[in-house]
Amino acid sequence: MQLVYFETIRADHAQDDVHAAVVAEMRSLAESIDGFTRWRDVDDGLLYWGVVMFETEAGALEWRDHPDHARINSEQSRGQLYTAFQVLAFEGVRANSYGND
Repeated sequence: MQLVYFETIRADHAQDDVHAAVVAEMRSLAESIDGFTRWRDVDDGLLYWGVVMFETEAGALEWRDHPDHARINSEQSRGQLYTAFQVLAFEGVRANSYGND
């Protein structure tokens, strides 16, 4: 299991509609990748963070390296929309679950 944590900070709410479109497009791309399992996110004021999970590292790398990912996460988005951006990747060590998700 591969978990990717992402976090952005917007300067203000002036471009919330652009941010929402970026998020929707990035999520749609992640969901199209083989091995995608989950997307969870929180929009907390100007802070937006979340996790995306893939069954394998290969799926996470495919998402990261996809040409549309680079286009969506372009310098225009980073420079004009977000004042800060962070991504961390984690590999699952063990899993335990109960019930349905």
